[in-house]
Amino acid sequence: MVAASYPDHVRAIVLEDPPLLDAPPLQTDVTKALIATPDGPVSPSTWQWLFELRALPPEERLIKARALQPTWAEEEIGPWAASKGEVQIAVLDAAHAAIGAFPWRDVFPRIQCPMLLITGDPSLGAIVTPATARQAVALAQQGQLVQILGAGHSIHRDRYDQMLRAVKAFLSSVEYE
Repeated sequence: MVAASYPDHVRAIVLEDPPLLDAPPLQTDVTKALIATPDGPVSPSTWQWLFELRALPPEERLIKARALQPTWAEEEIGPWAASKGEVQIAVLDAAHAAIGAFPWRDVFPRIQCPMLLITGDPSLGAIVTPATARQAVALAQQGQLVQILGAGHSIHRDRYDQMLRAVKAFLSSVEYE
């Protein structure tokens, strides 16, 4: 939104598997099945994995995090595991429901600066599908696409070296005034 609204302030943008969705990921049947928690009402099917992680003692949460994310650097695992014990799930539920409201098809054509969209593999948890990625870069005035195989949604954690190479190559091609 900043790049589209303030083109003089943005030279280039890099998007890592953003939520380019047509509708909120939560279905109306799910939102009707909310349960009460200390954080407020949440949909259990969407965040069950997070409920389970949050309930673990910190040491067990760290072990589980390592098992869930075996390709991540150790520097990423500790903070990620700790954050799962502190997250307020009701906030995530509200944000998750609002994601589909972002009018990216209207915004992307207004982006004048170079834009790099980095996507992963939807079968591993990436949000952006190949068809959506192609449409997104076609809508942008200077859109480029890099798909990093073997990465899910957290591309920079799953395939750090490949993502870093893609970002450096993109930024080195951007002309600065």
